Amino acid sequence: MTLIDAARLATDIATLATLVEPHTRGTTRRAFTDTYRDSRAWVRALMQDAGLDVHMDAGGNLIGRLVGTHLDAPVIMLGSHTDTVMEGGRFDGAIGVLRAIAVVRALKAQGIRLRRTIEVVDFMAEESTPLGSLFGSTAMAQGFTPAFLARDIPAWGNVAACIAAMGGQPARLTQPLRRQGEIAAYLELHIEQGGNLDKEKLNIGIVEGIVAIVRNDVTIEGFANHARSEEHTSELQSRQYLVCRLL
Repeated sequence: MTLIDAARLATDIATLATLVEPHTRGTTRRAFTDTYRDSRAWVRALMQDAGLDVHMDAGGNLIGRLVGTHLDAPVIMLGSHTDTVMEGGRFDGAIGVLRAIAVVRALKAQGIRLRRTIEVVDFMAEESTPLGSLFGSTAMAQGFTPAFLARDIPAWGNVAACIAAMGGQPARLTQPLRRQGEIAAYLELHIEQGGNLDKEKLNIGIVEGIVAIVRNDVTIEGFANHARSEEHTSELQSRQYLVCRLL
């Protein structure tokens, strides 16, 4: 039986958890920030140290390959993402990437070469940001519309420019980066975002459904017109009220 090095994996998780944005709580490593860029340089080095051939695709996905004996066979893809939400946890997303690297280490340590090539992927910008989310996986499976790539978001910038700043190639992203049939299977280890397994005293489960994400651009015309207080301006109160109504 091939076992991963659990102690090394725990060390990797703890190290990545130190690469967070200054003056934030929890694990805050949002996509498109300098901290995220620096953390991915660390992930790339970790992949290379594990013996993976590493490259970044046009969608900004960091991909490490362990070549199999049958070069024409569809690949097995393992991974997740390493960006986080504000004040997130150290395991969400990161465990999928770091565990995949640990699997490669275990295979190489025992001299095992699979028939299929393994690809370890760190999907770029999967968590929600003002620019959007699911960037890397969407680029790989579907592509973006020119209108989406041209969007400008105050304080964040142009979508295409932000992708380029992360090492992607936005001009290539109007078509999916991978063809149907190129990937034989995708497996992602992820922390449970709920308490079902804990209640049932189970160590692991298989996902049967997942939440969908829908975004809309809303333009509000008018002016702030609510009671003013010592703690809040009328504009802030109006925005908070609007958010409550939208939710």
